[in-house]
Amino acid sequence: MNFIDLLHAVNLSAGRIMEIMSELYGSRANVPYDTKKISNYTAKQNEKHMHIDIPEQLEYFEELKKEDPNFFYRYKLDKESRVENLFWVDGPAREVYKLYNDCISFDTTYMTNMYKLPCAPIIGINRYGQTIQFGCGFLRNERIGNFVCLFEQFLEAMGGLHPLNIITDQDQAMRTSILSVFVNTILRNCQWHIMQKLQQEIGPFIAKHEELRKDFNEIVDCSLTPAEFETRWVEMIQKHDVAHNKHLTDLYGIRDHFVPAYFMNCFFPFLQTTARSEGFNAVLKRYVSPHGSLLHFFK
Repeated sequence: MNFIDLLHAVNLSAGRIMEIMSELYGSRANVPYDTKKISNYTAKQNEKHMHIDIPEQLEYFEELKKEDPNFFYRYKLDKESRVENLFWVDGPAREVYKLYNDCISFDTTYMTNMYKLPCAPIIGINRYGQTIQFGCGFLRNERIGNFVCLFEQFLEAMGGLHPLNIITDQDQAMRTSILSVFVNTILRNCQWHIMQKLQQEIGPFIAKHEELRKDFNEIVDCSLTPAEFETRWVEMIQKHDVAHNKHLTDLYGIRDHFVPAYFMNCFFPFLQTTARSEGFNAVLKRYVSPHGSLLHFFK
């Protein structure tokens, strides 16, 4: 079963493993087990790792530190000695961060392990427009306390050097934590997520008012200063008689969280959304099984 373990480790499904074994044995009929047995075997392997995963993971980190003395990791246990959160970053990333702390992207949309722990990569951009990773963490849940702990661990790893700018989704716990820990950092919310949420709420209404849709997009995307945006917004509200629309009122209330005009003097290279983080998550989904152990994820 060693070869099956290898195939499972690179995130191949039981069905795909069966196809490969069929080729090796000459035909499916010659394989001494079926897809169901492969699936059961890999599930048992996952379960076995669950009980020894964390000690093995910490041992693996210590091995990495021998190869990379600047490798950094921290973890926090709860009252029952279960992992509350885990953060790590390698030495080269710590050095590169000193050059590219201008802007980071942070998102926790992908769960990559058998424990259903949200994965929290911290992503940056280098001078060539390439995505780089400044560390990664796992959280028990997406509450303020765990975010604060993760961000404090990140700052410890980076020698207290705050990012100048950060872009995230609209999660309130995340926002509260960032404002608490990164006190010198400009926070921006992902415009795409906000617009998607607005579309769900007032899409049918906007679809019936084409001129309102055009004016709205023009004001949000093309205003050059906060003063211009606010003047044009008032004109739009009066022109289309939508002062009573709660969703537009709520959106106006968070205008300084996402409207580009409010960030003209801030450095967000190639960024108005968390697409960089989501692109990294897409890579994880392709190569890492969501049912695997933490050690499997790292290796």
